Amino acid sequence: MRHVVVAGTVGKGSTSLLLAQALTASGRRVGHFTSPHLLRFTERIRIGQREIDPSQVVELFELIERHSAAMSRQPTFFECATAMAFLAFAREKVDIAVLEVGLGGRLDATNVVDRELAVITPIDLDHQQYLGDTIPAIAEEKAGVIQADRPVAVGPQPTEALLPIARASALRRAQLWLAPHTAVEAGRLVVRGPNQPALSFAQWPAGAFQRHNLATAVAACAALSSRKILVPTTAVQKAAAEFSWPGRYQWIAGVADVLLDGAHNLCGIQALKKSMAEDVRVGDRPVHAVFSALRDRPFADMMAILSGVVRSIEVCPVPSARSHSVEELLHLAPQARVHADTARALEQATALARADGGLVVVCGSLFLVGDALANLTGAPRDPAVDG
Repeated sequence: MRHVVVAGTVGKGSTSLLLAQALTASGRRVGHFTSPHLLRFTERIRIGQREIDPSQVVELFELIERHSAAMSRQPTFFECATAMAFLAFAREKVDIAVLEVGLGGRLDATNVVDRELAVITPIDLDHQQYLGDTIPAIAEEKAGVIQADRPVAVGPQPTEALLPIARASALRRAQLWLAPHTAVEAGRLVVRGPNQPALSFAQWPAGAFQRHNLATAVAACAALSSRKILVPTTAVQKAAAEFSWPGRYQWIAGVADVLLDGAHNLCGIQALKKSMAEDVRVGDRPVHAVFSALRDRPFADMMAILSGVVRSIEVCPVPSARSHSVEELLHLAPQARVHADTARALEQATALARADGGLVVVCGSLFLVGDALANLTGAPRDPAVDG
């Protein structure tokens, strides 16, 4: 089995999905491991377009549990999930596995594999308590996925992030593949890179920030081709045409239109703001937000950005051990209405949107988005987990 590891602060889930779908469209049997899940644990482990069966999850976990019981240090939830993915992919005899890093890169559980390619999506401040207080320090940790004498595909980066990545690439003799530029021309998205023919994609409604993820996936496919893993242009275009990633700039029509986007850190909120400003579906309509963020996120700064583009904000706890309590939210967000749970916050925002012809945006946490998705669709939801 061959592997690709995808690290970064934002966009690594979308980029890994685009890459996995392009590899699938090129005729390969592909494993895709991602996190967190929104509704079902099985979302984390896919073979092609198919989630693994719940009965297989139970069997894999029971096997892992027998081994972990004898260990002096108990593995984390994420370490168990990663091992389960490896086992599932081996059993299914996948040709290539695309692995999304959980946190950081250098010490992440996914970083134990021999890989054909490392991918690094845009880097910004996040998880500073683990990865460092500056963008260069975080970039250095995430550059830990770069393997000696293997290529690395790099998404659009601030200069202060690109320099540590370039330095790590040079030290490990890793060929650097930078994401090409994107532009909208005559209603189509065009991706242009050096020494590569321009790629044209049909209308791209997935959010402006997703253009960067598509460009990064294009660079990754070119890098894989240098490793004799050929991904035709038609396979990349098919992946883009079929791209759908729940909870990431996802629109749901109902009594009021609802836009779901994880936007779980500062750069995510800024990207959401930019995408909404460019989206004709938003236009001049009033926007009513349902918002929450975990304890380790810059709650006040995220709220400040959101406040500049919405008419009202409904705040609630999220189903996570890292959630703020109602009492804490009352202190953190005195300018917003605080609700006991997602359902009540969503109900209030929807009522306001119906009254003024607006729309609802749910953002700030994938735990919140998963809960809202379950409320909006009636889909059953597995218990939320912090991993």
